[in-house]
Amino acid sequence: MPTYTQTRTGFRSILIDYDPDDYNSASVQSRLEDFYRKLVRNREGSDFLDPEKLWFDDLSDDDIPFAVTQKIERRVKRYQLRRKKLAGVSHLRAEDRETLKSVLPSVTASFIDEAGADYLASALHDRYPWMSYATEHVWLELRQSARAGTPACVSPVLLDGPPGIGKSAWARSLATYLRSPFALIDASASNSGFAVSGTEKGFGSAQSGRPVELLMQHGHANSVIVVDEIDKAGIVKTTGGVTMSINQTLLGLLEPVSASRWECPFYRVPFDLSPITWVLTSNRLASVPEPLRTRCTVVKCSGLSIDHMLLVGGRLCDDAGLSVAARDASLEAIQRLSDTLRRPADLRDVRRVINRAQALETRPIMH
Repeated sequence: MPTYTQTRTGFRSILIDYDPDDYNSASVQSRLEDFYRKLVRNREGSDFLDPEKLWFDDLSDDDIPFAVTQKIERRVKRYQLRRKKLAGVSHLRAEDRETLKSVLPSVTASFIDEAGADYLASALHDRYPWMSYATEHVWLELRQSARAGTPACVSPVLLDGPPGIGKSAWARSLATYLRSPFALIDASASNSGFAVSGTEKGFGSAQSGRPVELLMQHGHANSVIVVDEIDKAGIVKTTGGVTMSINQTLLGLLEPVSASRWECPFYRVPFDLSPITWVLTSNRLASVPEPLRTRCTVVKCSGLSIDHMLLVGGRLCDDAGLSVAARDASLEAIQRLSDTLRRPADLRDVRRVINRAQALETRPIMH
């Protein structure tokens, strides 16, 4: 797989002021004890102001009075509580703070230059020539990211077209070329709204949403997330009377300003999710709510021609390792698909033909 992007570490996706040393009791206590030792030396008229002896340890731990040690420990606890409150993590459990701490300094992001954007768009077009309008949108957006020096991402796009033409597969290939984590969310599922946003602690199935989950699992800022069949999304009502719709949840995540400081209901801390590439798919644009349509670039996708289906069929035959005879028979069957099915054929039908040919070619000889 060619490399079109460069990865850099240190992207600030978790927007909290979290310095690990501020929460290490031993580290803070050690600093206060060092300060006490220097204070004692100064009061006793020692060479406290001499730079050569400034950090000299002439007091051991046993020399610090027990009452002073207790006072230091109380101060450490107060200091930690105040730092946690200022950082916005005082409400988190210890294990959640440790999880955020482990991810915080190591988040990576993919960047691309203009030449890389050109090569990526070319590779995407070679694989999905019938998705040319969507690929052109990606190409222009990535070139803009390259010029701005921002992480390689694409503004929200809504792919509208007939089922089975490879809209989700196109988005998966985009994620592969960008070397980004990928997730697919079925908008027609009953819990799709919670899958995006996550749920607050207190619910039996409390968890973070897929965007935050991808960030925590992979430590990568610019994921590619597909929301499939957004035109079939409904409204879910919990047993507690809380209503949730994926359409409502997506509004804030598709808006760059609100996505750049989006508060996760599970962790209740802000995240910068603006580098995420959102790809929404639909079969009937009229059923997609207008607020969602206005936040996306709508790309109309047409069905596949016979040439496109033969292109995909030939590629699948090569991947399956079919013989020349099986390949020729499969391509001939693909040419007759629409007449056989009495409807426009799609990629799912092409895959079924290849799978059938592979099953027939590898079946045992019957005696």
